[in-house]
Amino acid sequence: MLLIFSPVLIRKEFKTNFPTLIDTLILVYLYLGTYLGSFKSFFETIWWWDILIHLLMGINIALISFSIIFHLKEVKNHIQLSPLMIAFFSFAISMAAGGIWEIIEFMLDSFFGFELQKAHPDTMIDLIFVFIGGLIISAGGYLYAKHPRENLIELLLSRDKVETLKDTPTESRNEKGRMEL
Repeated sequence: MLLIFSPVLIRKEFKTNFPTLIDTLILVYLYLGTYLGSFKSFFETIWWWDILIHLLMGINIALISFSIIFHLKEVKNHIQLSPLMIAFFSFAISMAAGGIWEIIEFMLDSFFGFELQKAHPDTMIDLIFVFIGGLIISAGGYLYAKHPRENLIELLLSRDKVETLKDTPTESRNEKGRMEL
């Protein structure tokens, strides 16, 4: 529940337009994990479903944390973080969330008889895919923070940019086809 409301809480706290792509990714993650995974038994019938969900978890948590840290850096002048540190923190938060989730699975299995962790290799595979998802977003975030400019990724991340793009005549595009906003 915290995950689904995180964009609303972040928008309220930072008074900013949180990227709509993150809203979509969170809803897709929850639909795949909760509805298809649990209610439609995809975790039991599709061997790689748990791997996909943990990969998406790493991606979502790293994307949310990158967005928050990057926005804090932009809004608060006294926060001085290099692109490498922004990427590192978003990756570390993603890995911490993956580790906490595995601890929760272990506790539910041990104390309440759930069967979320089939064996110890399952835990390691889950953490490896959280690692991969977090690494992908952190590497992309590093490149984005290191070389900020208007590009396709930024257009996908912001509803305001897309609305501006629709209203801008084509002659305002620069020679590389990018919009000068």
